[in-house]
Formats: sequence, C-alpha cells, structure tokens
Amino acid sequence: MLGILLGESLHISCPSALKLMLLSIASLLFCSLIFWTVGIHFHKNLLALAALLFFGWLGYLDIQASKCTQTPGIEKDSLANVTHYTAIIDNSGDSTGQFIKYKARILYLKKDGAWMELSKSALLFIRKDTLPKLSYGDELLVQSRPQLVANQQNPEAFDYGLYLQRKGIYLQNFIETSDYSLISAEKNTSIRYWPQRTGDYLAATITRYIPAARERNVIMAMLLGRRNEISPEMEYVYESTGTSHILAVSGLHVGIVYWILKSLFSFLRNRKNRWLLPLLVLAGIWAFALVTGLSPSVQRAATMFSFIIVSRMLWKRGNIYNTILASAFFILFFTPALIYSVSFQLSYAAVLGIVLLYPKIYPLVYVPTRFLDFFWQITVLSISVQIATFPITIFYFNQFPVLFAFTNLLAIPAVIFILIGSFVLLTTSSIAFIAKALAFLLERVVFWYNEAMVAFSKLPFALITGLYLKPYQVFVLILLTVFLLRFMVSKKLVFFQLFAITLLFLSGINLYMLFGRQRQQKVVFYHVARQRYHDVFAGDVCFTNTLFSGEEADIYFNILPYRRSNSQRTIHDLDRSGLTKSIGKNKLFVVQGQRILLLNDLKSMQKPGHKIRLDYLIVGSSTVDQIKTALQWFQVKTIVLDSTVPLSRYVSQVEKWGEGHVVHALERDGALIVGK
Repeated sequence: MLGILLGESLHISCPSALKLMLLSIASLLFCSLIFWTVGIHFHKNLLALAALLFFGWLGYLDIQASKCTQTPGIEKDSLANVTHYTAIIDNSGDSTGQFIKYKARILYLKKDGAWMELSKSALLFIRKDTLPKLSYGDELLVQSRPQLVANQQNPEAFDYGLYLQRKGIYLQNFIETSDYSLISAEKNTSIRYWPQRTGDYLAATITRYIPAARERNVIMAMLLGRRNEISPEMEYVYESTGTSHILAVSGLHVGIVYWILKSLFSFLRNRKNRWLLPLLVLAGIWAFALVTGLSPSVQRAATMFSFIIVSRMLWKRGNIYNTILASAFFILFFTPALIYSVSFQLSYAAVLGIVLLYPKIYPLVYVPTRFLDFFWQITVLSISVQIATFPITIFYFNQFPVLFAFTNLLAIPAVIFILIGSFVLLTTSSIAFIAKALAFLLERVVFWYNEAMVAFSKLPFALITGLYLKPYQVFVLILLTVFLLRFMVSKKLVFFQLFAITLLFLSGINLYMLFGRQRQQKVVFYHVARQRYHDVFAGDVCFTNTLFSGEEADIYFNILPYRRSNSQRTIHDLDRSGLTKSIGKNKLFVVQGQRILLLNDLKSMQKPGHKIRLDYLIVGSSTVDQIKTALQWFQVKTIVLDSTVPLSRYVSQVEKWGEGHVVHALERDGALIVGK
C-alpha cells in the first residue's frame, strides 16, 4: 500500500525504480539466505525489513505499470481531427437525467480519413429516445469524437475526472441518437456477458412483479447494485439515517449470503466432510456475485470472504488479520488504483473493525433470549463498523448519522428478508399466483421500511452536517482510535501514553490552523463553466457574490468544499466586505497588499492620468475586448480570464496578451487564489 501511494506522489524515472527494485530483491534474497543458513543467530527484523522494501517497490512498480496501460493513448490536439470511432458496450447502462450512461471500449478511431486502433475505455452518454436500450456486447459506429475527461479545477472539490482516470477511463462522449448506428448486437462470447445478462433478467422480473417505483428501485439497488433510478430524496433519507450502505451490493450483502449458506448447510459440519461445507459456501458466494452482475464491489467482497473461507479450511487457527490483508494484497496487485476507492477503504475498515471490536463489545451485555440477542448482535455490529469507519465517512461525506445504531436494527433484518424474498421470487416467477403473493409481501416490507427511514430522517438531530477533515486528520483519528481501543483491551499504560501524545499533537495542529484562519485574507475566483463566482475570506467570515445569484448545484459541488476546508460558517454579501471598493461598475480588491481589479465596464470609469499598478486584472466575456485599452490604463502583472470567457475563441489573442504579462485562464488553469 505504501508503495502504491508513493508511486502516486513520487516521480522517479523507470530505470531508477527498476534499479531500486532489483536492490530490494537482492537484499531480500541475501537476508533469506543468511537466515536459512545461520538460523536463530540472524536478526529476524532485518529479514522483515528487506521483505517490506521488496513489497514497497512492488507496489510502486505496480501502480506505474497500471498508469502506462491505462493512459488515453491519444493527445487532446489529435482528438480534434477524429470524425468517427467504433466502440463496444461494456455494461447494461445507467440512467442519468436525459442520457443513458454506458461504459464502453473504443476499438478504432477514424483520424484524418484513416482508421487507427485505440482499445481504451470510455464513458458514452447517449440521449434517451424511443430506440431500444443498448446491451452488453453491442458494437457501435459513432459519428463524433470523444473528449478527454476533464479534471476538477476548484480547490478541495471532488475530482470526478481523477476518479474516472483511476478506474482507467480517460475518454467520454455525449451522443445524440442520430450520431450512431449499430454494427452488430450482443457478441456473447465473453465470459463477462453472462453476469450482465443475468442481472438484466433479474431486473426485468422484479419490474414485472413490483409496480411501485420507489420500492422497486430500492430492491434493485439492494439486489443488483443499480441505484441510479433512486430519487435524490430517497438517497438523502438513506444517507441521513446511516443506511446508504445497503443500496450497493457489497460486503454486507455477501456477509449475509455467507451467514445464510452456513446456517442452511450447518448439518454438513463434521470431521468426515470438513471440506464440503466450505466449498458449498464458497460456490454459493460466487454464484450470488455472478447473478447480481459481478459488480466491482461484490467482486471485492467475494474475494475477501473467499480468502477467509480457504484460510479456515487450511489453517483453523490462522491469523484473521493476515487473511483479510492478504485478500487486500491480492486485489491491489491486479488493480492498484483501488486503494483510492471509497468502497474499498470502507469495506476493509469495516471488516477489520468487526474482527477487532465485536468480540470485545458483545460480552459486555448479557441478553437472556435468542430473539433479543439477535438485535443485540446487530447493534454491536453497527457500533463496531461505525467506530472503524467514522473518520473515512466524515472525510468523504462531511456528515455523521447520529441514529445509525437504531436505523441498522431495521436495515439489516430488512436486507436479509429482501435478499431471501427476492431470490425466492425469482425462482418462483414462473408460478404466477405464488410470485404475485410474494411480490406483494416484499413490496409491503420495503414500503414500511422506507417510511420508517423517512420518519427517522426528519428528526432534527438525525444528521450532523458540515463536518470536514483533512487527510492527515483522518490518519491521526485512526491512530487515536487504535491506541484507545488497545488501552481498553490490554490495560497497558503505554497505549494510553501514545493516545495522549497523539491527541496533543492533533490539538496543537488544530490550534495552529485556527490561528492561521483568524489571520487569513484572500480572494478566490472559482472555475464554473460560463459563470463568475468569487469569494473573499477575511478571518472567520466569507464574503461572496453567490449569495443571491448563485446556482445551488454550482455552489454545492464547486465552492462549498473550499469554504468547508476553511471552516467558513458565516457568509455575507460581497458588498459588506471592507476589502472591496467600487470604481464605476468595476470592483477593486486589495488583499494583503495585492491589487485586483474586477473589470465589468471600462467605460464606467475615467481614464487615469498615469498608469495604475495592478497585480491582477480579471476580465469576463463582456470585457475581454477591452483588454487592449485596459493595458494602456493599467500596469498589469497578470491577466485573468474568468470562466465566462470561451478560451477557444481567444487562443491567438492570448499569445499577444502574454507578451510581458502572465495570462491565467480559469478554463485552462483552474481556480485562482490570491492571498493566504
């Protein structure tokens, strides 16, 4: 894992990396040879260090090799000459507003009249129409050109482009239905075809028997991981109650299948057939993964449980932590970029939390009956998972569900019932009266479960929002949790001392950052397509031009993350800031001695008698043609083209402006931060 992370942050040439890799291999072999010949007289820590170095460089080279194979394979300028391409559909498609999103593989590009091979993954957004939905294996001829996936250009905002690139997707294209034609349909020779077709069959069966859209979409998400049809309102309900994990087929669902199969075949647990039960459970888990579409999350969960099952078969007293982390090593070896996947991080944190905490918390309360004990087990499970994952969930989602222990008392039994009921419904779908009765019962259970979650989500204290953690704070919080738990379990004073030292370190950094925020003074010009948004930060207060005119979605995705990172809770209109001054229709910002003129209309101010010094001149689409005159009035260091300026129309002029000036285009260079 450290090798993979270093591979993302360090830039070492390939020959140097190979030399270091060979050095680590030589060190490992040398230490192993000495250990085997000398035995106990050789210090084992040296062998361990050599092994760690070896695996560290293995991780480094693994991520480098992954980058080499996944790069787009074509430059942005070259894409401008592409007129056609062929692509093969790689999934069943997800509905996103007016488009259906397909993962595809672009096979060939037609560039300058000649076809060239590409074979790279892409996202195709095809407008919804009366044409039938495409299927896995369909091959298309598209009269258009793909675009490189753009990275996020605003500080602290979620980088969807980077998220896709880590999944090996560098290209995308928005397509009208008139722009493509079907070359061939459903080439079902691939082994990946059948899980997709199975998932489509299950979805069609559920749709036929469960007409209520809200309940049907929840069942489809729980069973198949297809959650695109769930309304934003229901997404919020599940997020605010801490039960959104049940809407994606993942470790919870595979764990439930594992528990069901072990319970069903428990009569096979004896010495004579000790291999039979684990093999049946193993086959059942992968059968579940196949029929639910073999999504990446269910593949990871099935792999993890497979390692646990095989480990128990071979070594009854094997170390469970080694087993879990061995499965993580296996997964990361083939897909190293998964270390950045939220679901991967949460899955392994949750499982490690259960293994560590569940045996310690469960005995604390004696429950006399089996029925109540079942709910106590669920409560302990929820508490263990939340303790292990809360730093990660706060880091990614900026919120904490307060009622998670109560809502999961309903969620986990509901998932068990829905999984069992759905598979019974699918197996009896040919017997109409049984299927209809079961579907009605299933729909009612999901309906009342949804209503209960809606009621919980409306409670005023259900969700704490506006939380923000930096990466180092996540790491320190995990350390604090581990040290405290180790102290509570072992009662060794050293762990409490480590906890106290780490807590003091975190408090010191937070105080330093707090004093820094009190003194901060800066202005931020955000990149939001065809919009002009900027904030002025002065201490704990944020002054903005978005208070009355900003689009809610623009602010939430592009601006709010940076405000959160600066702990800004008080927002005022920009005109109330003492850092701005109106000059005609233009605004002058003076931030830590730097002068910034926001040009709205040059004609609204009088021509100065001498050139006025400006550090930054901000121009928009309505004033870009006034730059030539402005440069005669002002002595400018940097010209900033805001997001309302279509850069493609001014490429030739940018070169002229750049003579003696720095040109910062928000569309090209991202958000601009002046001050600190």
